[in-house]
Amino acid sequence: MSQKMTDLEYARYLSVLLLNSGEDCCSLCDFNRKDDICDNHKKREELKCPLDDDLCFVGMKRYAEKQRAN
Repeated sequence: MSQKMTDLEYARYLSVLLLNSGEDCCSLCDFNRKDDICDNHKKREELKCPLDDDLCFVGMKRYAEKQRAN
């Protein structure tokens, strides 16, 4: 079970992680599937609309919470 992070805890975690790693944001998202692109990117490609930043934020935060619990 993952622990919920406050927004401040998540911002600190994300800042440190992104500044000190060679990973891109999508690899740090809970919605990213290794064998396929996420629905957010599919929607962007199919409908030619911008990425939903809120969806990316939520996915990255869920990923962070799972990593924190491990």
